[in-house]
Amino acid sequence: MVNLNIATQILRRRENRDIEAIARQSVDAVVQRHYNQDIGLNNENLNIDFSRPAGEETKSLLGHSIETLWMVMEEALRNNDRALWGLCADRIRRHIEVGWDWVYGGLSQWVNVDQGAYEWPVERPVGTDLEFRFRGEYHYMKTLWSLNEILVACLNIFEHTRAEWAARFFGMAQDVIDRKFSRRQHGQPGYMLFANRRMTQQNHVARQDNYHPPRQLMLNLLALDRMMQSQ
Repeated sequence: MVNLNIATQILRRRENRDIEAIARQSVDAVVQRHYNQDIGLNNENLNIDFSRPAGEETKSLLGHSIETLWMVMEEALRNNDRALWGLCADRIRRHIEVGWDWVYGGLSQWVNVDQGAYEWPVERPVGTDLEFRFRGEYHYMKTLWSLNEILVACLNIFEHTRAEWAARFFGMAQDVIDRKFSRRQHGQPGYMLFANRRMTQQNHVARQDNYHPPRQLMLNLLALDRMMQSQ
């Protein structure tokens, strides 16, 4: 993900064979190696030889997969590879549809397909005193950053296709951010970063994310500018 994002930005400015090779290898890793056809999702964890560790075959960290796939789409745009771009758009939709919590809203952190009795490792987000314990197919910790990645991915797709589903998920993600993660309605600045499945309000938020929300804002402003200029 990081190698690819940096490589795409460099290659938009100058040609470089070594960087091109890194970009190609990164795309192959995301699209071919991490993708598990059996579940139709990307596996987060692979061995160094791209084999799947025992017990990881049915797991997907949904927000990371969405984030990485929109970065592949950016590389596909740079190369004018419409087939790759469309493939990634379809897979983004798949990850959102599988990961969205249709009861309470927001994106689930993980899914472990068909593992209904799975006991997830205890999650203690850095910089917080929160502790999350989940058992079942889904790990229901909710995060602000994953919603930011849905906003980037869906506006990217809507810009090029005007797909109804992309607009719908964009609106759903923004609604959860505004109603659940924002502290504005409680008279406080900033946002919750991590929450339980119901996104229960917290009395105090210790830190703010200085990466995902600003990046989402800048990328989406650029996308909106392009859309307005194309009218």
